[in-house]
Amino acid sequence: MAVLTPLEVASAPGLARPLVVVDADPMSLFTALPDVLAGQGPALLPSPAETADAERAFVEQAGGLEGMEVAVDPDVAVVIRTSGSTGRPKRVGLSAQALVSSARGTNEILGEGHWLLALPAHYIAGLQVLVRSLAAGTTPVVAHHLRSDCVDRHFTPEAFVAATDELVAQAAAEAQPNASARADAPSASAAHLLTALVPTQLHVLLEDAAAHPATLDALRRYAHIMVGGQRSAPGLLQAARDAGIDVVTTYGSSETAGGCVYTLADGSQRRVGDTTLAVRDGSVFVSGSVLASGYIADPERTAQTFVEHGGSRWLATGDLGDLTKGVLTVTGRDDQTIITGGVKLDLNEVHDVLHSLPGLDDAVAVPFDDEKWGTRFAVYADGRNRVKRMTREELNLVLRERLGRHAGAAAITYFPFGLPRLSSGKVDLRSLHETAEALAGSALAAQRPSPKDSI
Repeated sequence: MAVLTPLEVASAPGLARPLVVVDADPMSLFTALPDVLAGQGPALLPSPAETADAERAFVEQAGGLEGMEVAVDPDVAVVIRTSGSTGRPKRVGLSAQALVSSARGTNEILGEGHWLLALPAHYIAGLQVLVRSLAAGTTPVVAHHLRSDCVDRHFTPEAFVAATDELVAQAAAEAQPNASARADAPSASAAHLLTALVPTQLHVLLEDAAAHPATLDALRRYAHIMVGGQRSAPGLLQAARDAGIDVVTTYGSSETAGGCVYTLADGSQRRVGDTTLAVRDGSVFVSGSVLASGYIADPERTAQTFVEHGGSRWLATGDLGDLTKGVLTVTGRDDQTIITGGVKLDLNEVHDVLHSLPGLDDAVAVPFDDEKWGTRFAVYADGRNRVKRMTREELNLVLRERLGRHAGAAAITYFPFGLPRLSSGKVDLRSLHETAEALAGSALAAQRPSPKDSI
C-alpha cells in the first residue's frame, strides 16, 4: 500500500479503468483507499455479502461478456450502489477529486479529528468517514456491529459506548504515543471526536441515555455528531441539543460524495468546499468539485441528472426547496406528487401531517395503483411506539381537514417490530412499494372503507 501523506489525488491518465467488486469490510477498504485515490489499480465497488453476487453480475453484464469486467472512466475511483429504495439501483461513479474535496471540506468545517464509523462502508456516509480519516491522518474506530468478526449485526447503545471508549483511547495514543509517561500530555477528554449517524441511531441512543448516564456521556464526548441520510424530526434534534449533544444535520447524497451542506448546532449553514447551490422553479441544483462523474453504464440517467447550465455542471437533485439569503431549506421531493381521483396530492404534505401526529413521527405514505382512483396511498408506521394507535378514520379526519377531501389514506398498518429498514437505517421503501397493494388490500378489508372515502 502506498503511504500518502498528505492524501494524494490522481489525475486521470486517459485510459479506461477496470472496476472490481470488493468486500465492504471497513478496515480492508481503509487500507486500499490510498492506492485507489492515487490512481493505482482498479476502481472499487464495495459490496456487502448479500448484494455481492448481484454486483458481480452487473459488472460482467456491463462489460459485455460473461467474465469480462466493465471499464469505467479513468477518473472514477469508487462506485457506490445507492439503496434503490424507490426503484432500480444506481451505481454512482465517484472520482478521487470528488471524494477528497468532500473530505477536506468537511474537515475544514468540523475540524480534523478522530472518527467512529457507525454506518456501513458501502454507503457514502460510511465511506466518507474513512476518507476524512485518511485526509486527517488518523485511523477510524469501527463500531462493533460493522466489524467482520461480529456475529450480532445490530447497532446497540452498549456497543456505541464501548466503541466510543475505544476511540478516546486510540485518539490519545495517536496524539501522544508516550502520553502515559508524560504529566503534561493532553487528557482523553480533549480529543476531537466525530461520528456520523442516521436519525434512527440517534433516536435509539437518546432513548437509552434517559436511563443510562454512560450513553449520554458517550454522546457528549463528540465534538460533532453528523446526522443525515433521511429526514430528521425537529423534536429529535432539539432533544439532542437540549441534552448537550452537538448535532450537525447534513444535506447531500451519493451524487455529491456525501454531505455538501451542513447546518451547525448554532443554526448557521456551511457549504462543503466550492459547493454552489441554486433553486430553479422550486427545484434544488448543486454544483462543485464534490459532484459524481455519473452513473456507471447508464448514460441516459447520467444525462438527465447531471446537466450543463451557464457553463457549469449541475446535479438535478430531485429535491424541492428554497434558497433565501444563501440558506437552503429543503421542502420535499419533486417526484412525490400523485393523482388520485383526478386530483393532485403532494405526498410531501401528507408526510408533514403524519409526522406532526403522536406515534407517527417516522410513518411513511406509500402510493399504489388503484383501479377506481388511479393512485392511492397507504400509511405504514412503527407499532412499537407506546402511544394510542390512530385508526384509519381518525387519521383521515386530520388529513382531510388539513389537505382536502382527496387526501384520505387507503389504510394504516402498524408494524409490530418496527418498519422494515435497510442496513443504512433508512426505511426500506422499495419493499413497502412492492407489497403496498397486498398490504393495503388486507388492511382495507379489515378496516372497511366508509362512504367518506368518496372523492
